[in-house]
Amino acid sequence: MLDDRLWKQIKELMPIPAVDIVIFNQQGTEVLLFRRVIEPAKGLLWTPGSRVQRDETLKNAAERVLFEETGLKLKSKGPLFTLDHIFSEAHHVASYFVVEIPRNAPIRLNEQKHDLYVWVNLKNLGNLHPIMKEAISGALVYISKGGTQFEY
Repeated sequence: MLDDRLWKQIKELMPIPAVDIVIFNQQGTEVLLFRRVIEPAKGLLWTPGSRVQRDETLKNAAERVLFEETGLKLKSKGPLFTLDHIFSEAHHVASYFVVEIPRNAPIRLNEQKHDLYVWVNLKNLGNLHPIMKEAISGALVYISKGGTQFEY
């Protein structure tokens, strides 16, 4: 584990590799978002995501993050696209994964990272952060072509 001083220095000097997972309902009409209680994007609705750990593949990182943040244990096929998340405190290079799940799938909230989750209708994305709008739009391209990257 990095001490806070070293971690702050790393974030100031270089981008951080990360994974994010866009979760759609099986009808493709809603996206599952979580309100963050930590930086970056504290207080905003966001997809599950976190940095990649040393010696961890993107695929394994996505599976770990999905389980830690939602309780869902799914197998990944690999990332679909990458986006930059540039915040004042850090620059993350996020590899995105996409999954479709039943709306009634059992979600376990990770209270260290989120204080609520909500299904958001894809027609009502107007108040989301621009990065989330871009991520959801990118994921919809793959859903429309019949591809997701997790097996439910």
